[in-house]
Parts: sequence; structure tokens; C-alpha cells
Amino acid sequence: MGNGQIHLSEKELLGLARDIGKDENDPLTFADVSLLAEQVRKRERAKAPVPGDVLRELFGRLDKQGRGAISFHAFSSAYDQLTQQRHKRASPLTFTVVLKKSGRTQEIGLDITLDGGGIVVNEVLGGIAVEWNRANPSRAILKGDVITSVNGVSGNSEEMMRVMRAQAMLSLVVSRGRAGGLVARTESRGQPRDFQVKLSKRPGHSHLGFDYKPLGEVLEVTRIAGGLVGAWNRANPDHRVERGDHIVAANGLAGDAQAIIDVMKSQTRLELQVVGRHDRRR
Repeated sequence: MGNGQIHLSEKELLGLARDIGKDENDPLTFADVSLLAEQVRKRERAKAPVPGDVLRELFGRLDKQGRGAISFHAFSSAYDQLTQQRHKRASPLTFTVVLKKSGRTQEIGLDITLDGGGIVVNEVLGGIAVEWNRANPSRAILKGDVITSVNGVSGNSEEMMRVMRAQAMLSLVVSRGRAGGLVARTESRGQPRDFQVKLSKRPGHSHLGFDYKPLGEVLEVTRIAGGLVGAWNRANPDHRVERGDHIVAANGLAGDAQAIIDVMKSQTRLELQVVGRHDRRR
């Protein structure tokens, strides 16, 4: 794993469980799971402990019968799933964008910075980039993305820029890091724009308040029903979440609709990247 982390086998997890006096068939209470999670953190050489509220929420989901205890195998299975999600979040997302200039639209519509071997997107301003974002929300170009190749040319941002200016058909390889593109902003009126929605669950106020359906790699919002999103909309009228918007990332995880759903269900604090249909400023 990245960041100095490793993935422990079930045998290694069992060894850690035995270190705290538990065996394979013993039930694990929340206190046991907390101790075991700390042992796992140390063995993985992770730099920070699992937040208590996240651990409690995870334990609650695993304790489906409400008995106050889970099995070792449930803990091991959850560990495997969370490790896979962590690996996805740590891995950069890379995708291809195809732009075609025409007599009507020659402007690419990106504010960029040349950065050695890549081109950094500072802002999406309009042009054919916005047209691409509207048609391809799961592969929308966002602020913070890095263009690493243009029509097969890579490693030299100035040469890549010359190709972008000279060629009518462009094939861009775009890379997005763990938090790439998660910056709130709006586009000009009538154009799609991306923005960030921050939600925080708490006791008695954990209902997200919207319905959605998987749509390829993203989630499409099908209904707003109050809850945390309703409160967000009232407080942020310029960045309202509305029916038809697409959620393209959750807590930095993108490219997998089911994984986005899992993050929304399991995490207490959420940062959702939303691609809207148009600017809602009044």
C-alpha cells in the first residue's frame, strides 16, 4: 500500500486478536475492536488512528443484530473492504478526454499552468472543455487536474501546449490525484459547473436527504428530500444540489459508483464533488 501502509493477512489479524486475548471464535465488543484497530494501525505503520466516530459507525454497521459484539471474521472482512477502498482513494485517477475544435468553437476553454512535464488546470472557463464536461460528467475536467499527454506527446509541457494549439482533434490524458479537482467554484450562467458539498452527520441528523441512481461511474441525483442536503441548499443557494446533478466523487474517491455509495453510507464527514447542469446563481 501507499504512504508506508501494508495490507495484513487474516492470519496476521488473528495474531493481533490473540495479542489482546481474543481467539477466532470469540465475539469482539466495541472495546475489543478499538484495541484491535490500534494494533492494526501500529502494524501498518499508519500515522494516525482511526477516528472514534468512524470506528463506532463501522462497528454499528457490522453489529446488525444490535448485540454489542461482532465476530472476528466480520472484522476481517470489513478490514479487507476498507483496505481496498483506501487503496482506490490513494491511487490517482487517470482518464482520456477527446476534444474536437470546430469552426463554431475553436477555444478549448481552460486556464492552465505549464509545469515541467505536465499541464495543470487552474480553471475551466468555457469552450469545448465545458461541452465535454456536460456530455461526460464522469470524466469531467476539473480544477487541479493535470494533463500528462496530448496526442501522444508527453514529458514536455511546452511541446504539449504547441500540439493543443495546432491540432483540431485532441486526445488528452488527464490525471487526478487523491484530492484532485475538489475545489468549489461556479461557471458562467447556463453552463455546467462543478462544486464541492460538505456534509457532517451527527446523532439525530444523519439522513443525507436525497435519492440517487448509479449512472456509469457516477451517481445521478433523482430527488431532494430534505435532510443534510436540504440544509446545505438553504445555506448555499449558489451551490444547490438539484435533481439531475451528478456526484462524481466522495471524499476524494472517484470512478466507481458503488464505492462512492459505500463512502456516503459509512463516513460521518463527507466532501462530495458535484457536477451540476448549470449555474444556479440568481
